[in-house]
Amino acid sequence: MSYSPTGLSDAISFRSGQESVVVPIYRQVAGEFPAPTFGYLRDIYLSDPDFYTAVNFVSNRALSHGFHIECDQNIPGHEDIEEFLQGWLDVITWGSRVNERGYGPLLRIITREMGWGGSSLLELVDPDNITKLAQVQLSSIWKFQRNDDGDLLAIWQYPQINPRALTPSRYLLYGWNTVDRNPWSAGLIQPVAMPKPNSITGGWIPPLINIKWQIEQDIGKRMHRYGAPHSIFGLKGINEADATEIAEYLKQPDADTSYLTDVDVTMEGDAPQGRMNFSADLDYLSGRFQAASGNVLTEMLTGKGFSYASAVKAGSLADELVWDMQAVIKTDTEYGLLYPVCQQNDIDPYLFKPKFVFNIPDNPEEWTIADLVTAAQNGIISKADFVRNAKEFGKWDLDDPIEVGPMPASPNMPGAPPVQNPGQLPVSQPGQSTNPLGIDNTAYQNMMQVQGETQRRLKDLTDKLEAIAAGGGAASGVQGMNKLPKKRSKKAS
Repeated sequence: MSYSPTGLSDAISFRSGQESVVVPIYRQVAGEFPAPTFGYLRDIYLSDPDFYTAVNFVSNRALSHGFHIECDQNIPGHEDIEEFLQGWLDVITWGSRVNERGYGPLLRIITREMGWGGSSLLELVDPDNITKLAQVQLSSIWKFQRNDDGDLLAIWQYPQINPRALTPSRYLLYGWNTVDRNPWSAGLIQPVAMPKPNSITGGWIPPLINIKWQIEQDIGKRMHRYGAPHSIFGLKGINEADATEIAEYLKQPDADTSYLTDVDVTMEGDAPQGRMNFSADLDYLSGRFQAASGNVLTEMLTGKGFSYASAVKAGSLADELVWDMQAVIKTDTEYGLLYPVCQQNDIDPYLFKPKFVFNIPDNPEEWTIADLVTAAQNGIISKADFVRNAKEFGKWDLDDPIEVGPMPASPNMPGAPPVQNPGQLPVSQPGQSTNPLGIDNTAYQNMMQVQGETQRRLKDLTDKLEAIAAGGGAASGVQGMNKLPKKRSKKAS
């Protein structure tokens, strides 16, 4: 043993031969309860417009460009695996409704739950044959149980919802910001929903969200008092029964009634004094909530209103949050769904290395004919695929010869000396010897030399491509291309 256990929790949870204890024994038995509860976080998300907007904004931005699957480009047949996994994600069901299908719509739910709750939980209906998922209501989660090594043993819902524990191996738990190896994670709302200790006078400071809501209520009351000040009535010598009856007529808001009474009545108005300046306090609180929501709303909710410029700046501020959320979803999707699905369909995921990639794939038109030839040389594509793609590349027919001619001369005014356009070769000057193109003799000789070399190289390339298309195979068709003489090693004398 490397140290002697100290403290009650260490003493009752220490194991011989283990240097550190992850989960004390009392937490293993009682379980660990998320704080704040998921239900409380959900209520804040739904009732507070600032955080509702922030969570939705980050979620929408994370999914705005879509996603696709990529495998190792150096493995033959990777396109088929990518197409299979993409199709599987497009048709996976995650509910009993006919429209609850596809991983994309499901991600809209997952990202929002990660935004307000930090976590999202999915059930693998059949872990040995993943063809259907089921959502677990996040606000129904009550507590988690782990062993002393930190491995998750059970997930408990509230007993009135489900008295039986959920087996973690059947569930996929997404977690955004995991803190202190807790089984649950934090989102955007946890920092404003937790009370803070008052280290000066003791006790606790209420959560920031409660302070905000209280200030909003105070502002509403103050504005109401300016519009409808209280009326104070004095009834001298009235008994309790009569006071109760009259109070019903006079309670706020006023019912605009008229009546007569022989009781000595006095009336005064509760006109509020001049409003004090709260601008500095409101600016401070506004800054705290902008920081709590990842500064996403700084440009969206300030100023005179929304604008294109404010949306663009807010998007750039949210990118850091978006990339972090996407990284978590990427890892959980790959190892929680793609790898098991590959293994269940006799596909080696460690060979193809499927990746869940956000944003649309690269445009295939950016490939060049040189890339296509390289793929044929390396045997990555078949002869039939090479011929088909080569002919589609600019609708180039391999049977047609390649013709390269000089750039046409620019039109000139009659009688005027010839002047070249930008990019053309210089024209011949008066008194110089002429040539068929009417340009400078030196330029003409250089052009003919370059043209001859270009035609020779294009002819060599055409011959090699025709050899590949004729059935000679990638090896015979490219044999001899770009061969460099081998360097002879010097023998030691």
